[in-house]
Amino acid sequence: MRAGPFIAGGAVLLGAIALASKSKASQAEADAFPGTAPTPPSGGTGSWWDQFRFPSTPASSTAAVPRPWRASAAGIDLIADLEGFEPYPFFDVKQCAIGYGTKLHPGQCAGDEGYPNGITVSAARGLLQARADDASKVLERYVTVTLSQPQVDALTSFVYNVGSGNFASSTLLRKLNEGKYARVPTELKKWVYANKQKMGGLVARREREAAVWNTA
Repeated sequence: MRAGPFIAGGAVLLGAIALASKSKASQAEADAFPGTAPTPPSGGTGSWWDQFRFPSTPASSTAAVPRPWRASAAGIDLIADLEGFEPYPFFDVKQCAIGYGTKLHPGQCAGDEGYPNGITVSAARGLLQARADDASKVLERYVTVTLSQPQVDALTSFVYNVGSGNFASSTLLRKLNEGKYARVPTELKKWVYANKQKMGGLVARREREAAVWNTA
């Protein structure tokens, strides 16, 4: 007649073992996916859950800014810092430029660009702003997905540097328009060559642009 308590106790023990096993399985799953979050209020479904399960493959930009897109003040400062300031016309790879890398014309400088006394920082910033606005308009023309402000800033700097044609034909743009936001930093870092030589300055620039992109 004492079998009843033993049976009941055994049932409790089996239940405890099953609960412990389930807990271990859940922990193993969490270890396999370190980005996994606790059970969400919605019961584990929907976008709230997905943002933790798949943090490296966002479906869209998280803080989209409306068009028209323009570089922010921080974005303009980024370009100015990356370009550096030259008060007199200088040869910049394939073009004659002045100030913060503003293109004057293709080819070598001829000495008749119209800046015999150089350019002031203020005037050069005005040229930088105008050209950055042109670069942002290139983004509006070719990018079909949403962008956050840091993403606009990073790509404006990129287009300012490589030009609209290179951007329009790039794998970066194709991957971005496919919604593969996480691929953009990798693609940015491929653009580090000038005249078939890897340039330290371009490596550093792409690292900065990728870092800005990743703050989105």
